[in-house]
Amino acid sequence: SARIYQLKGDTAAAIESAQRSLDAFASSVHSIETAAHQVLIRNMLGQLHMDNGDLEAAEQVLEEVLRIFPGHPTTNVLLAEIAIRRNNFTRAENHLDVSLGAWQNAPASYTEARRARALVNRLESG
Repeated sequence: SARIYQLKGDTAAAIESAQRSLDAFASSVHSIETAAHQVLIRNMLGQLHMDNGDLEAAEQVLEEVLRIFPGHPTTNVLLAEIAIRRNNFTRAENHLDVSLGAWQNAPASYTEARRARALVNRLESG
């Protein structure tokens, strides 16, 4: 699985594995469950592309999630990270607003919300 390759530090194999999973979904029956699973895989694939330094590929994969679920908070955090790397701070703030709006009642211990809040703090501190 892509996650195992990722844990082993083999980003190229992880990307290939995640892409194969997405390709398999293309021919499957579409349901809420498969759509949700595709989002998880796309977010992982986007993160892997980011880790590999390919922001263009990451953005392309993640933008597809937003076509399906525009308010998906994790996807918006990942896109905010890409925007920050590209010094597009306005776009980053917009993505973070979406994420934190979805997570406004999340406990302080929730990892993804903490990640978004840390990015906001980074933007605010300049």
